[in-house]
Amino acid sequence: DPATGRLYVCVHSTSNGPWNLLVMSAQTGATLSTVPGIVGNLHAMALSANGQYLYLADAATATAGAPILRYNTASGTVDLQWSLPVTTPGGYTASPDVTALATPTGSPGTLIVSESNGIAIIFDGATPRLFDSTIAGSALNSASGGIPIIFAGSSRVYLGGAPCWQWLDFDAFGFSGGQSTCGPIPSDLQQLGGVLYASDGASAAAFS
Repeated sequence: DPATGRLYVCVHSTSNGPWNLLVMSAQTGATLSTVPGIVGNLHAMALSANGQYLYLADAATATAGAPILRYNTASGTVDLQWSLPVTTPGGYTASPDVTALATPTGSPGTLIVSESNGIAIIFDGATPRLFDSTIAGSALNSASGGIPIIFAGSSRVYLGGAPCWQWLDFDAFGFSGGQSTCGPIPSDLQQLGGVLYASDGASAAAFS
């Protein structure tokens, strides 16, 4: 978090044990606080653009979708938790895991989740928006190894970089379109020297 100079790191407490959350000073490397055992098996984490919330995804179980925790960086507590919905394709129960998380600009309570079942969902708090997307999940979990979510702006989330540019557009109702196959460089990226940047004005992702 550049505003506070804090670095959020998850580490195993013991080999293959639960994950502890360390809040560290990015300037000195000192550990400011520790949250022991915050998740059992960390799959993904993402910080909101304003540093208010840190989102962490735990592993799914045989009967329940992956839990998602919202850690409030001001209070130092988990103030919200929910689980991904369980699906029943073909009559059998599928408990989706999380493959990636992204936090859009200007809405710290909003989280974009890519599921292992090939679906991406935008959550406002624990409430999903109406329109999800199978395009994002399919791209993220393709046979070629998948394309990770790497940056979200106010209305677009990028799924990868050169030479294969893919992204999804979204609005207040959910996903609204985008570029689902490999395409040209998005017009909203900025170039500086040999590096391209996606930026929301406060933070940026660099594509070499």
